[in-house]
Amino acid sequence: MRHEPAPSAAVPTRRIGLIGRFGSGNIGNDATLEALLGHLRTARGPIALDCLCTDPEAVSARYGMPATQMHALSDSRPILGRLRRLRTAARIVAAGLGDAARAARWVRRHDAVAVVGTGCFETTILKRAWEGPWVLACIGVAARIFRVPLLLVAVGVSPVEDRTTRALLLTAVRAATWVAPRDAYSCAALTTMGIPTSPEAVVPDLAYLSPVLRNVTHHTTRPVVAVGVIDWRDGETDPVRVERLRERYTRTISEFVALLARRGHCVQLYIGDTGDRAVAEEIARRVPGTHYRAATSAEEVVAQLADVDVVVASRYHNVLLALAMGLPTVSVGYGGKHHDLMRAHGVGEYSLSLPEVTPEQLAERFFALEAERLAASRRIGAATCAIRARLVHELARLDVFTGPVAVPATAVGATLLGGVERESA
Repeated sequence: MRHEPAPSAAVPTRRIGLIGRFGSGNIGNDATLEALLGHLRTARGPIALDCLCTDPEAVSARYGMPATQMHALSDSRPILGRLRRLRTAARIVAAGLGDAARAARWVRRHDAVAVVGTGCFETTILKRAWEGPWVLACIGVAARIFRVPLLLVAVGVSPVEDRTTRALLLTAVRAATWVAPRDAYSCAALTTMGIPTSPEAVVPDLAYLSPVLRNVTHHTTRPVVAVGVIDWRDGETDPVRVERLRERYTRTISEFVALLARRGHCVQLYIGDTGDRAVAEEIARRVPGTHYRAATSAEEVVAQLADVDVVVASRYHNVLLALAMGLPTVSVGYGGKHHDLMRAHGVGEYSLSLPEVTPEQLAERFFALEAERLAASRRIGAATCAIRARLVHELARLDVFTGPVAVPATAVGATLLGGVERESA
């Protein structure tokens, strides 16, 4: 008797939730999301994506995916908007309770949720404990309760001094079933916070896989320099200190740009966040003849960098995108992650720190890099290829999009996943 093969069962759709500071105007964060969405197009099996983010309307309009607001106080809907009229303490409590309930409902309807980069665990980015850290802790607790895998994918981590913020972030980390720090700096920060982390756990920044990256064309006549600026506040909230920091940064970059112009360089300014526009416009006003064109996406930033020779940048993802394009780059950064990024590309000697850097120091490093720009470009290109290869390999091991989460063979995985393995055994 001939047996007909049984019809194959339909593959169920995996419901995946992505968490991050998307849609807020930060070009690097959106580049991370775009890179992940590009990777997911190659995933085996059907998946349904939605997002918990800082500007759901922008994300839904741009990427055509459902999105939910992370923070009640940021929600523009009329009912939640009334929270702003309550006294500060009362509205924080009300918003916190609302965020906890919303996070629990959101996590529960997914098969897995993932925090994807975007500085959610970095205190170099201004945040209040009762906003991002509280929501991440609520997500961690909900993931434990509802047994939904929580993944931290290529997340940057910085040391946390505030005890409340530290406790909330650690709640999320300890609830995760996969923890992949972005770099060695983040590994060290986790270790300092009491979570021993091996460099083998690193998954490089997803922006390296941005679909908009392209090769560059070098000039042989008048050198073209791109200067990526930032509205740098160093986490300050006091208006007087903020203005002092902004003026110091603006003056430093303006004097450097003016020096380049006198030397015959063509200088173009660019930004990595919509909040940087005022600083770029002010520098362009102080140094006549400086080119500036606002960008609103990674694609536009890459287009601006496609025909430059050397880059000087402050925002982390502006530095990263330039390096990923093989461009000789000077980093004028605000955290250890910048130094780590530059060292990983073989150009650590060209990493400078805010606020200490002076126009003279910046010029000295720039001209030293310019003198060896072809050799530096080769080192950067080789490092970028290796980083991309590792990123592709690590993402291939992460089968959350097609089935159960694989346990990573890393120190973080062994430390954090032991309880989860016992629960699911």
